[in-house]
Amino acid sequence: MAEANRQRVSKGKLKRSNQAKRVGRKSDRSSGEKVQAVEPKPVLARPIPTTLKPVFRAPIMTKRPEYVKLGELLVRGGLLSDEQRNEIVEAQKNSGRPFGDLAERMFGVSPRAIERAWGQQLLALLSRVDLDREDIDPLALSSISRRQAWQFEVFPLRFLSGALVVCTSEENLIRAMKFAGWRISGECQFVLTERTQLGSMLEKHFPIDGMTLGSVGMVA
Repeated sequence: MAEANRQRVSKGKLKRSNQAKRVGRKSDRSSGEKVQAVEPKPVLARPIPTTLKPVFRAPIMTKRPEYVKLGELLVRGGLLSDEQRNEIVEAQKNSGRPFGDLAERMFGVSPRAIERAWGQQLLALLSRVDLDREDIDPLALSSISRRQAWQFEVFPLRFLSGALVVCTSEENLIRAMKFAGWRISGECQFVLTERTQLGSMLEKHFPIDGMTLGSVGMVA
């Protein structure tokens, strides 16, 4: 009897609880209120400082001179006329001989004049470098002596694809190439720099007592 009464009381409490929940839901719907989800606050990005400037490294190579054919250089130098140049071009088509060689044979242009014009032509093919920003290989430096470096105005930089990269000045290009031809057994790749910078590097890496920037090319 007592157990039956407890069960009736428990069922009554559960019924009243369910009724209360239904009443609550009806009240929410009747009031028209909507439960809104809480949106996360946006994360603000840190502002980029406007005082910072992009890092820029100047290119090592500068603009090369315009490439000019050897015949045109000889004409500009007054060593050939336009007609003579054209005659050499026609003879070159038949013989296959170098232009400079035909200029010597046909019109008596001196080998030294041909050499100077050839040097001017090469200037348009070579890169200009800033030695202060170049990588220097100690092994390359050991390929020549101090006296040779000063006498022929050459500065070995490094090895590149099996070739020795050698720096010299525009004024000394032909002389430096001749030196490399008889002194350096392997292939050489030439680059150019200002003569003052070349002298500064010779002082630093090939020091000789009494030798300064003004001594470049003066060693016998």
